[in-house]
Amino acid sequence: MAKFTSRKFLLTIATAITAILTTQFPEYETAIADLIAQGVGLLIAVLSVLGYVITEARIDREGTISKGRERELRAQAEGQRIAAAEARRDAATNK
Repeated sequence: MAKFTSRKFLLTIATAITAILTTQFPEYETAIADLIAQGVGLLIAVLSVLGYVITEARIDREGTISKGRERELRAQAEGQRIAAAEARRDAATNK
């Protein structure tokens, strides 16, 4: 999917469309080229924003996963500490 949203690919498609349209409608060559340039510019701007949003979402997700894992490890350590304290208490009462 990344290949189809790359700037090089989009510019290649825009160039091909421009060439086809200008050969079919030579009297509108300038208007066609301007329209294609504006469309490609808009598309690249939208894709850049989407790329930023997706990247930030991934960063946030990784941060959430890391915090969850940290809480899990703390709870596990606390459980081990409690189990060790109970084992010491049981050993002391069994003497």
